Amino acid sequence: MPLIEVSIAKGRSPEQLRSLITELHRAAETAVGAVPENTTVIIREIEHEHWSRGNQTIAERNAASSRYPQPPTAAVRLAVNQRSYQCVFPFLSIWNAGTSPSRTRNASKT
Repeated sequence: MPLIEVSIAKGRSPEQLRSLITELHRAAETAVGAVPENTTVIIREIEHEHWSRGNQTIAERNAASSRYPQPPTAAVRLAVNQRSYQCVFPFLSIWNAGTSPSRTRNASKT
């Protein structure tokens, strides 16, 4: 009868929170064989002014970081990495299209 409690900073959408609940239930089932009906998940959303690390609240950290340029988001990093990958490994686009480089070479020999 697992009880999973999560404290998370406020700001997630209802869809994100629902997804988190689903994944936590799935993890309990997979990791310890928990029965879904017996698994309880509690999510506590904490105000940014009430969550502190290193004697600085999330609100204070966000205010300080807004004065400086932000690092790229995960989506931007992923897009950059994919473009870099395609520059370094152009055959990946061929591979993903269902044609492997070896098949292409063999077809040109015939």
